[in-house]
Amino acid sequence: MVPPATYMIFLARDTLTIAGGFTVPPIMSAAITKAWGIEKSRSDKIAQLVSPMAMQLLCTPMHLLALNMYNE
Repeated sequence: MVPPATYMIFLARDTLTIAGGFTVPPIMSAAITKAWGIEKSRSDKIAQLVSPMAMQLLCTPMHLLALNMYNE
């Protein structure tokens, strides 16, 4: 039987992954433009590439924790 906490961790991981692709890039783009003075179109591209990869720094440990909970 799969522990309910495992489902919740997978749900949180998937939510963060989706946020990394759709919600975080506009926020990150505005921050890049403001902090570094890069033009908006270029900061949009940077944010679209970086934010999903950066979100994996949070999602990977969550994924491994959920797998560990399932296997034990």
